[in-house]
Amino acid sequence: MNISSLHGLPISLWAHARYRTRHLSTRRRSTAFSSHHAATAIERIYVINLDRAQERWTMVNRELSRLRDAAGHPLHTLARRFPAVDARYLKDSPPPEFLEPTYTLAEQLLVDPHPRLDIDDAARATRIDMTPQEIAVALSHIHVWQLIATSDAPYTLILEDDAYVTRTCMSLLEHAWSDIEASSDAGHPVDLLYLSYQETGEEADPRRHRRPLLRRPTRVCPADL
Repeated sequence: MNISSLHGLPISLWAHARYRTRHLSTRRRSTAFSSHHAATAIERIYVINLDRAQERWTMVNRELSRLRDAAGHPLHTLARRFPAVDARYLKDSPPPEFLEPTYTLAEQLLVDPHPRLDIDDAARATRIDMTPQEIAVALSHIHVWQLIATSDAPYTLILEDDAYVTRTCMSLLEHAWSDIEASSDAGHPVDLLYLSYQETGEEADPRRHRRPLLRRPTRVCPADL
């Protein structure tokens, strides 16, 4: 669901305005969430949070408490804290079959283009070692995916502990979720949904209101919820 930034507006100013006006949302309930078993709703929310950052867990709960599921229950009742892997305590590299701790410069440029660097053979051959922080983030997400795979919840939302809900998020999600249900009924279920992302590179289209809410991204980087 692409809710990329407005074209021509400084990112920092736009992000600050989104954050300051997030409480002005008119829709605070969504049928995409349910506290009761429903085959087509998000029943659980995992928040990836470091043990030494408890204040962020509190902040996310505060954000979710002002939103409601289909039955009117606050979303923080669906939230579970997932202890993040702390880079400070990483000692050994993860097994290669579990995580490849390197990536190529070409892969980096795919999601973070640079005007003076091209994706050429040299970029494809240049390998970059992941930092301990990158490895910790990757392991945290892998572990929470494993937990989700063994759970009975039909859909699960994963949040970082610095996520906040923008003013239009719930309204956009309500419409997007209707499209997801229609796609599932038509035999094309959605397995993975980015609630928020920004397309990068030449394919990026700032005219977001002229495009469907749901589409397959080509190059993406994370954004706020």
